[in-house]
Amino acid sequence: MCEDQANAEARKYFAERFAADLSDLVRLRFIERGGDIWATTAFPTLDLAFSKTPGLRALRRTPHGLKPTSAFLTLLGPRLHRSVASLDRDSLRQLLMGRHIEMNLTDGFIALKLGDDILGCGRAFGGQITALIPTGRRRELLDALDLRPARNANL
Repeated sequence: MCEDQANAEARKYFAERFAADLSDLVRLRFIERGGDIWATTAFPTLDLAFSKTPGLRALRRTPHGLKPTSAFLTLLGPRLHRSVASLDRDSLRQLLMGRHIEMNLTDGFIALKLGDDILGCGRAFGGQITALIPTGRRRELLDALDLRPARNANL
């Protein structure tokens, strides 16, 4: 796929799925390499076949369509206005432990949010959601949940 097509496809995906306005990110380009779409502001080298793609992986092609990466959703944060699951601490803990929780969202990939923070990618299907956050990041988030007291907890 040519660079212009990947750029247009990625921007359209984030606009349609997440109502994300990326118009202020004019220097950000999306380029595809090996089934992954990367976000970058760097100019690609002349010999792309042997160079490592600069930037951050934004999307992967899957049998279910384009899947956003947790890292890129976290970066977009406040730009995401749709397909966002706002969670409480207990719901987040359940998801991070590999369980499903009930939540009525449009089927597809979603952003998982706690308070004002987007924490990563999830998937909605049939009235349930599941976390698709990488295992190492799940452990970090579980540790952080255990360290930070609940806002209404008696200390």
